[in-house]
Amino acid sequence: MRKLTAILLLALFLFNLAGYRIWFYYARQQAARQFEAAIDHSQYNNEDLITISVPISMPYQVEQSEFERVDGEITLNGKVYKYVQRKVADGMLILQCLPDERSTHIKKAGDAYLQFANDISATQDHAKKAGHPPVSGVAKYLFSDFMPAGYAACAAPYTLISSATYAVACYPLVNAATALPDQPPETRTFL
Repeated sequence: MRKLTAILLLALFLFNLAGYRIWFYYARQQAARQFEAAIDHSQYNNEDLITISVPISMPYQVEQSEFERVDGEITLNGKVYKYVQRKVADGMLILQCLPDERSTHIKKAGDAYLQFANDISATQDHAKKAGHPPVSGVAKYLFSDFMPAGYAACAAPYTLISSATYAVACYPLVNAATALPDQPPETRTFL
């Protein structure tokens, strides 16, 4: 009986560790395959198509008069849309998409399971009740794995520089130009 309990608890632990990600990935892939097959067989209503126009600035761009079939997806405001067809006209990339309700539902279910399994909301509520100040400003960026696009911390220790359209290669200096408490040690050379 103990072995069975240990095996079940280990299986539950492994599922919580990585199994649910594999499970939801597989479910989304199956839903995507079925949706793509329906699109390939034209099993959709043309009135359900949503048009997205994106300006493109490419020299010598070839204009297309007809739509061509394209695969792909985009997520806007938590909703998944699958590309159906595209064309380039008048300097605009015109994409026609269909909302994929099944993939959206699977993605939301995976996010809900992640929050439930890791008790994310309860942990955040507990931190607020315990009186821990929220991490904000520069401190949030110093202790995170990445910085959001458009911001870089440079030589001044508490300065954020906004870079709207280009990347800035700056490296934060933890102790920039601080006074040393003592005289540096003498160096000796041995021959």
